[in-house]
Amino acid sequence: MGYYVTLNSCKISIPESDFPRICQHLLTTGFLTNTDSMSGGCYGGPDDGKRWYSWVDMAALEKHLKSNDLSAVLEDFDFDVMHDTDGAIVDLCYDSKTGNEEELFDAMAPAMTGIAELYWSGECGAQWKWLIKDGELRVIDAVITYPED
Repeated sequence: MGYYVTLNSCKISIPESDFPRICQHLLTTGFLTNTDSMSGGCYGGPDDGKRWYSWVDMAALEKHLKSNDLSAVLEDFDFDVMHDTDGAIVDLCYDSKTGNEEELFDAMAPAMTGIAELYWSGECGAQWKWLIKDGELRVIDAVITYPED
């Protein structure tokens, strides 16, 4: 089982020239080794205690980080990635079970420049946005109101 979410819209721009800095930041800050933020794992059997990011091939992730391929890193977490003609990431799509997407963006945020906004909805109707600003990821729950007639 899992909780399905949809990325409804996205305001993001990551220049291709920033890919190496972001990937190296992830490599040098323990993103691949800090198992506390990983929700995939093996519970029992010979691999008991082995951890990974949910739905992510960790060997592929490490390879993509080492080759500074940020687009492939996002794809490892099940995002569809769109680029402009200069190679910048300008849009993302996601429509799947949740895994560790938030942990990825939380880890990326200190190395990102500018502002990014990702607007999400969950299978139960919940809505929220991720705001990446000043090197920090904030998760903001939507408040929906209906004006009276």
